[in-house]
Amino acid sequence: MLEPIVELSLVIPTMAVGDVTGDLAGNRGVIIGTNAAPNNQTSLDAQAPLNELQDYSQRLRAITGGEGCFSMTLSHYEQAPMNVQKKGCVAIASLADQNPTLNNARQLIGCRALFCFISIG
Repeated sequence: MLEPIVELSLVIPTMAVGDVTGDLAGNRGVIIGTNAAPNNQTSLDAQAPLNELQDYSQRLRAITGGEGCFSMTLSHYEQAPMNVQKKGCVAIASLADQNPTLNNARQLIGCRALFCFISIG
């Protein structure tokens, strides 16, 4: 299963760099680079799986005291780790239990194939 990887551009207070990079790294993010910016700010470039950024605006606001901002763009797709694939399969199985059409398809082609089909299709 492939997952979308986004490129992040952040401008954050310099004093929050360690906390922000730690948060990103703890959510499978990779720091690409940092640069000094005016007014005691730092610009930070990173990549992370989109799935790990569902509540990122709230997390960044909490870490930076509301002073950080970010933008993201789709970068590429990568193979998802096995634990992420298993979570997706469990979620699809739960949906299939509630929907007879999905349940029939799951029984015919297997959960993993169904999950990939739904993710791509």
